[in-house]
Amino acid sequence: LKSFALQCFKKREIGAPEACAKILGFDLNGSSHQVKFLNAVHKNERKRRLKNLHELKELDDECTDIYFNNLIDTYYTNRPNEIEDMCLYEFASIYEVKKSPCLKTDFHKNCQILKNNLGFLHFKNKQFVLKIPHININDEKQTEKYFYQMILLFKPWRNEEEEILNQNKFKSLKEYFNHFIKNNYGKSLFSEFQEARLKIEKAKKYLNELDQNFETKEEIEEIEENNLAFNQHTDLQFSKKVLDSDSINKKIDLLNNEQREIFDFVNEIIDHHYKHTILECKCELKINPIKTYIGGGAGVGKSFLIETIRDSITFKLKDLKKITVATIAPTGIAANNIDGTTIHKFFKIIVTKNKNCEFYNLNKSSIKMFRELYENLFLIIADEVSMISALMLAQIIYRLEEIFPSSFKENKIVHLLFFGDLLQLKPVKGEFIFEKLKNDKLSKFLDCIPLEKHIWDEFNYKELTQNVRQKDDLEFNEMLNRIRIGNPSLSDIKKLESRVVKFQNYQEIAQFIASKNDIIYLAPKLEQIDNVNKAMLIVKKIETNEVQAQDISRKTLNDENIEILLKNSQTAGLDKILYLGINARVMLRRNLDIENGLCNGIIGTIKGIINNEKGLSTKVKIAFDDLYEKYKIISTIERFSADFELSTNIYITRKQFPLILAWAITIHKCQGMTIKEALIDLGSSIFENGMAYVALSRIKSFKNLYLSSFDPATLVCNAIAILEINRLRKKFCPNLKIIEEFNTIQKTNSLKRVYYKSEIIINQIQQYKIINDNNNSDEPDPKKPRLNIRVEYRNESDFSI
Repeated sequence: LKSFALQCFKKREIGAPEACAKILGFDLNGSSHQVKFLNAVHKNERKRRLKNLHELKELDDECTDIYFNNLIDTYYTNRPNEIEDMCLYEFASIYEVKKSPCLKTDFHKNCQILKNNLGFLHFKNKQFVLKIPHININDEKQTEKYFYQMILLFKPWRNEEEEILNQNKFKSLKEYFNHFIKNNYGKSLFSEFQEARLKIEKAKKYLNELDQNFETKEEIEEIEENNLAFNQHTDLQFSKKVLDSDSINKKIDLLNNEQREIFDFVNEIIDHHYKHTILECKCELKINPIKTYIGGGAGVGKSFLIETIRDSITFKLKDLKKITVATIAPTGIAANNIDGTTIHKFFKIIVTKNKNCEFYNLNKSSIKMFRELYENLFLIIADEVSMISALMLAQIIYRLEEIFPSSFKENKIVHLLFFGDLLQLKPVKGEFIFEKLKNDKLSKFLDCIPLEKHIWDEFNYKELTQNVRQKDDLEFNEMLNRIRIGNPSLSDIKKLESRVVKFQNYQEIAQFIASKNDIIYLAPKLEQIDNVNKAMLIVKKIETNEVQAQDISRKTLNDENIEILLKNSQTAGLDKILYLGINARVMLRRNLDIENGLCNGIIGTIKGIINNEKGLSTKVKIAFDDLYEKYKIISTIERFSADFELSTNIYITRKQFPLILAWAITIHKCQGMTIKEALIDLGSSIFENGMAYVALSRIKSFKNLYLSSFDPATLVCNAIAILEINRLRKKFCPNLKIIEEFNTIQKTNSLKRVYYKSEIIINQIQQYKIINDNNNSDEPDPKKPRLNIRVEYRNESDFSI
């Protein structure tokens, strides 16, 4: 037993991968390049290795040679004359100092002799990777240190003290370094600049040709030969915008009174919080975190207010180097609209392809990473709140608690500002953000202890009412306000009926779309969208490529099984077959690079398709509308790989372009967009409350609206959302009127539309009494397809019918 115990101290348990590597004789670690540390700092701050005690005793009392030889002080200053003009950086990268000469045949090429018999320099075919101390150039206190390092590394020198430390010709080391660069590299840099300018001009010429006619593979290959970069997902490399006080003040001046009130409210609290953080303010006033929901209909300037608040606070807190304000949204297109990122990416929440939402606790390294990254985070702004489910809100709050628990940092407060319209489309397969989740559901889908109180109850409310999107068409704006609450007037219905264009089939719809320049077709169902897009290929006479997905199975499966088991609806935007062609309109269906605009939902025109030697399409070149208009950039999209589970323990890997034809898109996809001109289907296929309002409110002007079909019964809203807005208005905005009349629909489990008497929804709503204004017959009147409801406030205890 004693012997066994001693063995346990000497040995350790190892995992299977490490055991296999040892048995097979594989190295457990290694690197393709050697790393060399170069202590390139000021001479007085440089650390050196002291000689041994017995060597120091042998030296004279006045001798200063007390350190071992090192690369900077000794070997570089004693380099041979043949490499006199070599800088320290290059010297350290390609040479290794040894006592013995090189044994290779070409001695002069592979070896140099150091002066004063200090040894030999051996040339390295594979250069060293240099690790150099980092000096922050943005820190004014370290500016001179930074340029000292640059001169030390890149200007050839022999005597550091005379040539760098005691130079008197220049006022600063920055001026010294710039003078050196200009005199030594100016001509070569100018020639490189001229060469680059010629390449850019040549590339622009080809881009102009792309716009006119980009149909052949030969043209694409010619452009690639001329160094026009088309890299997957990273085409767009423009810098982040630089903030200045003048541009921010101009934005602030453009805010209307409602927007300005919210702007001042947020800035005042953040300013006070920041002063407490830097100990400038020592008052005993407790800082309560902002938890505010900013509501309002479509087009009331929520995105502009978000941008102004973010830019203003970011500029004020610019001394804090890390992120101070974060803008997030539930979808890629919504995140792109506010120059933000998705909620899933920001909080590291897994996106699932099935109904079960997966949420896992962060490990220790992830928590540490998040704390460092969000150390200076003051404010989180979330947009499109109607698409944020109650479960996702719980995940956001829990993740913040996980990163910054109350015991971690006493004064760490993160403010939350939510924007959106509850009367737009609700979360897909989820509850409204304000609905309370049962503890059993929270414990099932959230890997934590359920929160003690309803999170939404902690939020206060402010509302924007002044429309800025349809400000040039006030009549249309007023119509949208009525449709938003499901209470259109007879005049509204007649006006919408006047915009109906009658079509016999999808071919006629496609011909109508082709006759317009910037029109898009919006419909509720995928079947309608597919039919119109296919018809557009025919009408536009586009020569299409049938692009088959590459499906790879880890187990033997026949094609019939794959065809049956793997439907487009289960593959998250990677279709089995795509029909693509030059000048076809397509939508990106994956978030490839949100920060640079390549996000799920953006639309563009195909400019080129590249095939390999086997005829397989490998790249698609697309001019996405916003990116091409602003930056004249054509993006390259390559096949995207994703794994999907066919059945238990049977997986398939699909490689396909994350694209879909987009002359027509679903109404769900258009939420958050602003559209110039649209043809909309508002017929009996509308299946969701608020869907008609979302589609209509995308357009700036009534004259740019066309309807392929119209049923007044589709102009309905969600009763639960109306009642929540009424509750918020009464509690926080008593100056705003309660919405007393609205139209809604209810659906059965079989998804058939039926119209109920208003008493049916009593069980779903608390704090309100609902009175039916329709007739009291048991069966709904087919002549009155909309359910009209009048709401009266009562005390919480008064729920009698």
